[in-house]
Amino acid sequence: MARVLACLLVLALLPVVAGHPAEDTLLPAGSYLNHTEVWNGTVAAGGTVNTTLAFGGAPLRAGWFLLFSGEAAGLHADLRHDGRSVATWSWNGPFLATVRLPETGVYGLELRNEGAGTAPFRLYYDQTCECSSKAVHGDGPLWFNLEARAGERVELAFAVVPYQEPGAPADGDRDDVTVHATLARALPEAATWPEGFLLLDEARVTIPAGNAAPYTTFPLPFTAGEDGMHYVLVDVRHDGPPGWSFQVKPRWSVEAADVRSAEAPAVPAVLLSVLALAGAALRRR
Repeated sequence: MARVLACLLVLALLPVVAGHPAEDTLLPAGSYLNHTEVWNGTVAAGGTVNTTLAFGGAPLRAGWFLLFSGEAAGLHADLRHDGRSVATWSWNGPFLATVRLPETGVYGLELRNEGAGTAPFRLYYDQTCECSSKAVHGDGPLWFNLEARAGERVELAFAVVPYQEPGAPADGDRDDVTVHATLARALPEAATWPEGFLLLDEARVTIPAGNAAPYTTFPLPFTAGEDGMHYVLVDVRHDGPPGWSFQVKPRWSVEAADVRSAEAPAVPAVLLSVLALAGAALRRR
């Protein structure tokens, strides 16, 4: 029994990894765009292209925040669910677009070119989750979340691991990498970043070119001011040659809030009874 309890304790302490319920019917591989997966192409003049969004083939969840990051040349973007438009944007140049998902389901993204010439694009999306790691191909932001109660101390840190893809320049030829992490809480009607969030703290780190270390770690600890979900947007920027990916791995531990009263604690009635009986026994001796 002790061994079983120990195993359960170890499992309870493992980092939470976002996944999908077992009852979800997964979409077949290759039929959807997964989070942090790059989608690039062109849209002909007057034409449209579409893709399905799913998290490992499973539906996206109501209440998640979604971000789109990339670059496009004059495209109208429409996020759709169940035949309805959820959010629209106009993308011309580099962009970052965010939205809070109103319902659970499989979403689609439509890109429409209303111009007279062919419009190229390159983009990916990510959603808030307690994922153990995420990869960004090239540069751009990733979105994490974790839940904490008021007064809890969260020792949060991120490891950034560069990965040289096949055919990429050697590490010595890579430019500096800058990482900017922003901690925030969502306001009640939040939808867009950063306007819909209360920004709490930030951290910046530079990974110099030719850095021999296999990874770089930087801390972002905080004490929760109130119960609820906390969000961290980690933006990785790299202006050097293409072919580099960066794995971002959050690690955290939570120290419970000190809920002890400043007053003397009340003595339980059972303990008082035991003390009374003990006193009576001593007096009879």
